[in-house]
Amino acid sequence: MKNMVGSPGTWSGLVLRVLQFVCAAASLSVEAMSSAYAFKRYIAFVYLTSSMAWQLVYSLICCCLDIYALRTELDLHNPVFVWPMVITDWVSHLLDQFYCL
Repeated sequence: MKNMVGSPGTWSGLVLRVLQFVCAAASLSVEAMSSAYAFKRYIAFVYLTSSMAWQLVYSLICCCLDIYALRTELDLHNPVFVWPMVITDWVSHLLDQFYCL
């Protein structure tokens, strides 16, 4: 499992998480610059914006964890680290899909 591209605690995983953070920040900034009318009128827009804010915070936490793992040579291929990330990614994906309907 250590040789997989994009796995937690590797340079490629850090790059993917940074790109995820950048995309979430760009999406949230576009949503924030939209008119205030959408916030008052459409509740789905509020849900989508809150979901993207959650994605932004979660991506930042994962970036920090990857940086910490790379600096201290911590092995993140451990069920204690992997299962919370898998479950949170799954819930985040479900929230994004639910809000987009």
